[in-house]
Amino acid sequence: MKRFFQQSYLSFKALFGWVDPVSYLFVKIITPIFQLVFFCMLADFLYTGKDIAKYVAGNAIILCSYNCIFGVGNILREERYFGTLKNTVAALANTLSNFLNKIIIHIFDSLVTVFISLLAGIFIFNADFSAINIPAFILIILCGIFSAACMGLLLASFGLITDSMNLILNIISVMFLVFTGANYPIEKLPAMLKPVSYLLPLTRSIALTKNLLAGESLIRNLSLFFGEFIIGVIYLVLGYIILRYCEKIAIKKGSLDIF
Repeated sequence: MKRFFQQSYLSFKALFGWVDPVSYLFVKIITPIFQLVFFCMLADFLYTGKDIAKYVAGNAIILCSYNCIFGVGNILREERYFGTLKNTVAALANTLSNFLNKIIIHIFDSLVTVFISLLAGIFIFNADFSAINIPAFILIILCGIFSAACMGLLLASFGLITDSMNLILNIISVMFLVFTGANYPIEKLPAMLKPVSYLLPLTRSIALTKNLLAGESLIRNLSLFFGEFIIGVIYLVLGYIILRYCEKIAIKKGSLDIF
């Protein structure tokens, strides 16, 4: 287990250690806070300050996409850029373990972004979180981040066969803003689009957070919690399968280092 976490840390440091503190501050702290402020101000205007806490919480949670989608989703592309992709693919280490240890540090890094943005939202909008169960809230956020990171691993697999990862990752990030219920009630979506919400990670975490803010307990909402965890596991399994498939295609076409 110790070696697993060491490998996770070294993998993260190798790919992102070049980022200087100023860039980190702007990308991981300043930009997410401004995104949260924009959408919460919009919600505050539309709903005249009603239940602003749930919009602060929802927008804080989806900010994990900076790590879970853009960070994790670009892992294989970064490996290619630094010339280590062939070594990673050819390594004798267990592929699933190698796959998993790349997301651990991103999960903790996401927590930093989410909680700093959440505190900023509480301070700026005077949002009331007094009714929420803090340990349950942290557990929900961790589950949501895990689920989103697993989706990021699925998306990262396509980096072996396409050079359009920026387009793909940005589309998914915008889908979080629209379909997870952070800014727009899912029940008001067109009927044909509602199923999309429940195929995405974070939807159930945001719904569960809103229920906690309304005074409900985690025990009464276990179906949402386990639903979030299960969809994360599904994305993880699909990501592993697609990774192996994309590896074979890239090796067959000799395109591992092309894009």
